[in-house]
Amino acid sequence: MLVNGLIGKLLDARVAEKRAGEITFTNSFGGYILCSIISSCNSAKTSTLQGWREILADFESSLADLSAEEVEATVMLLDYYLNHAEPAVIDGR
Repeated sequence: MLVNGLIGKLLDARVAEKRAGEITFTNSFGGYILCSIISSCNSAKTSTLQGWREILADFESSLADLSAEEVEATVMLLDYYLNHAEPAVIDGR
């Protein structure tokens, strides 16, 4: 139940989309998360649950209402997504 509820919340917040029966994070959200992880000012935030809640809420305010378990699950999904995402195709310009 938690996973289905979380997926619904991520879809409603427009940070994720369903494609071909799979869930994927939007490019803007994925890019924001990467910048948040890389940014030295957020390094302390990524080490705590509350920090992750703040990072998520900074992108989409409705994500501030996620439970602790939902924040943890979102971080796990993000980790999987970032480690298994297909690399972007470089355009020929």
